[in-house]
Amino acid sequence: MPGSLEDLAKVEVVYEKLKGWEKDITKCVKAEQLPKEAIDYIRFMERHTGVKVSWVGTGPSDEAMVQLI
Repeated sequence: MPGSLEDLAKVEVVYEKLKGWEKDITKCVKAEQLPKEAIDYIRFMERHTGVKVSWVGTGPSDEAMVQLI
């Protein structure tokens, strides 16, 4: 994040459009069960943040998590 308003004013926003998914993922317990578009989104985020995603929440419960391979 830019440290000043002057630097922030120079920022150029780049939008990228990604495919979404309508499949209910609350029943997914393995990465292989996630829609391809969800995996594509996760990989996009990894590339743009430089951070590997290890777990994905699939619902409101603390146990609703899928470990990525």
